[in-house]
Amino acid sequence: MVDDDPGLREVLLSALRFAGFEVEAAGDVPAALAAITDRRTRSCWT
Repeated sequence: MVDDDPGLREVLLSALRFAGFEVEAAGDVPAALAAITDRRTRSCWT
């Protein structure tokens, strides 16, 4: 999940994890691209 607002990012992470999703977060697009390049991901939603 990518969001540049740290507070909103934490709220969304908590909500998605509570719903049972495995979630990783990034603060910007370059960090997100690096994360999905470095790891095997099952899905990427935009």
